[in-house]
Amino acid sequence: MRLTTILGKSCLTLLVAASACHGLHQQRSPLPEPIVLIVRNDGFFDVNVYAMPSPGSSPVRLAMVTGSSSATLHVPVTDLQQGYVLVVRCHAIGTRYWWTSPGVTVDESSIARLDIATDHDGNMSRSTLYTSVSTTTTIDSVSRAGRAPFVALDDR
Repeated sequence: MRLTTILGKSCLTLLVAASACHGLHQQRSPLPEPIVLIVRNDGFFDVNVYAMPSPGSSPVRLAMVTGSSSATLHVPVTDLQQGYVLVVRCHAIGTRYWWTSPGVTVDESSIARLDIATDHDGNMSRSTLYTSVSTTTTIDSVSRAGRAPFVALDDR
C-alpha cells in the first residue's frame, strides 16, 4: 500500500511539472519581425555587410552587396545589440579596409539605411548608417487615425 502511494505521488508530481513546463513553452511570444536594412553601395568594390550582435563579438554576415547597386536586407533581432541597437561592419572585398558603423537605435516603425561610400582604394570612412521612418508605417498609422492617407515621396 505504501509503495503505491509513493508511486502515485511521484507520478502526480511528474505530471504537474510536465504540464507546467508545457504551459511555459506555449506562452513564449515569437521573435519580432526582422529589421529592414536598405544598403546602397555607391562604390566600385563589392562589399560584405555584417551585423555586430555585441561589442567585441564575431560579426554575423548578412550579405554581399555588389558595387554600384542596392540591396534590401532583413536583419534578425537576434543580430541587434541590447536596446535594439544596430551596428554594421563592412569589408570591401579585395582590400584591407573594414568599416564599423556607430550604433543606431531601430524599431518597427523605422527602416535602417546604409550608404556605402568608398574611395579608389576601398576605404569606406565616408559611409553612413542611419534610420528613416517607414512610409508604410506612416500611411497605416494615418489611415487608422481616420485621416486621408498620403504618399510620402522618397528619392532613394
